[in-house]
Amino acid sequence: MNPDSSPFTPGRPVSAESFTGRTKQVEELLTMVRLARKKRLQVGWVSGERGIGKSSLAAFVGSLAERDEKAVVAHVHLGGARNLEDLVRETYVQILKDTETRSWGKAIWKAFGERVERVGLWGVDIQLKATPDDFSAAASMFADTLSHTLKTAGKDRKVLVLILDDINGLADNPAFSHWLKKMVDGEVTSRKENHVCLIFAGFDERRCAMMKLNPSVGRVFQPFIDIKPWKSEESEDFFRRPFEKHHVAIGDREIRFLAHYSGGLPVVAHEIGHAVWEIAKDHKVGSLAVKQGVLKATDRFGRRMLHSGIVEALHSEQYRSILRKTAEGLPLSTIEFSKEQLQSLAFTGDEKTSLNSFLRHMGKLGAIVPVFMGDKRGVYRFATWMHRLYFFLAATDLARKPNRKVEQSLIR
Repeated sequence: MNPDSSPFTPGRPVSAESFTGRTKQVEELLTMVRLARKKRLQVGWVSGERGIGKSSLAAFVGSLAERDEKAVVAHVHLGGARNLEDLVRETYVQILKDTETRSWGKAIWKAFGERVERVGLWGVDIQLKATPDDFSAAASMFADTLSHTLKTAGKDRKVLVLILDDINGLADNPAFSHWLKKMVDGEVTSRKENHVCLIFAGFDERRCAMMKLNPSVGRVFQPFIDIKPWKSEESEDFFRRPFEKHHVAIGDREIRFLAHYSGGLPVVAHEIGHAVWEIAKDHKVGSLAVKQGVLKATDRFGRRMLHSGIVEALHSEQYRSILRKTAEGLPLSTIEFSKEQLQSLAFTGDEKTSLNSFLRHMGKLGAIVPVFMGDKRGVYRFATWMHRLYFFLAATDLARKPNRKVEQSLIR
């Protein structure tokens, strides 16, 4: 079918209309927004592995907050920010971008006046004309300046929601941790009513890095939400709804197959769904299309999202054999395993001899890493669920002739 009509969006946050599951987490974040609307500053953290859907969850909550809680919402990507001045600049540029088409956004733009500058070939990008001292002053009174921005939007807007995504550079800056803790403490002890909600989205390693610099900062994030892979029924619902919506025939068995191989990871599910959509013909998805789609998606997201050395390593016949037997011998739900478990699998003598070098090589690539549990050694884990799933998909030869026993074991 035409890939341009695909309802799946690999590599991009999912639209609100296509968002699946996470009911409890959505309600927790909306509770934050409602508390900010009624009281004062709220700060939360959405954590999870790469590809788990952190940004999509935060964006979905933002869309609900704008619709139901009369929020001003901005989704700020801070990957390039290294200091507080960068944070303030990126935040206000994104507020301007995300409110430009809103009727109440005109008042915010007007408040900035001549400080807004259009740049780029077609004038579609935005810069703020301000001095470093201006940004530094705004950082020192961040909650107050955000509250003032909310007020400029008019009486119809009741709360400002900022989604702060990808703070890798900021997390290692001691000034950032101290600034955040000081700001929250100041809001707790003050009598001000700053109706602002900050939702951080990032890896838990970044939060832990901040806590090493300032142990007290961990108490700032209420709630702390750690996203897990979808449950089976959520994965099945993810695939079933878009196919049904576009009147594409697909059986329950094929849905279960796709859900199983997505591993509960939204980023992988979108890649697989899009590949199947491209391969299917005549608005009908059969077993061959889903198998070919899984293979196609595996190659795509493996090469694009994982270390290229992992892909190259799979070209080693011996390593590929080790991976295949590991994939078939360990349940898909297993992310942590012992060396004894591996040695119990049906490896040849040469493969057993190469097992240590295989584990060392994958460790250097950051794909399979040792787990240190006190004095215990010989325990390993796949670095992320995405690595686990990629190994499972890449090492399992779905292109071979159909084998009902193997297929049943894979979809158990």
